[in-house]
Amino acid sequence: ERTSMPVSGVASGGKPTMEQEKGRWMEMGSQQLLAEQDNIMQQQDNQLDALEGAVVNLHHVAQGIGQEIQLQNGMIDDLSNRTDATQRRLSQNRGRLGTLVKKYSNTLLCFVVIVLIVLIVLVLVFVQN
Repeated sequence: ERTSMPVSGVASGGKPTMEQEKGRWMEMGSQQLLAEQDNIMQQQDNQLDALEGAVVNLHHVAQGIGQEIQLQNGMIDDLSNRTDATQRRLSQNRGRLGTLVKKYSNTLLCFVVIVLIVLIVLVLVFVQN
């Protein structure tokens, strides 16, 4: 793809145009051309090395995140199992309590009434004395 050279002689963004680059390459001798190619390749190698380091670091971070997720999933599963067990025990105890209330509600009510009557009598006796 060719771009036209702007009036200033440099493409927008401060980079030379294709035509300028082509002209610069044509002016160089073969030794200069090889040196320039070596320089460009070295810059690319440095950039690739930096990119490789970033990718390796990212890989280590991803592994750490994966391990943390596995650990937390295990903790969530354990909590879920404990919650289910507690829910089952709570349901059993509610059923037992319901049975006790039905069975002893009349007896308990009678007991409470008798205790209240006794307390009223005791209060009356002490108030009169």
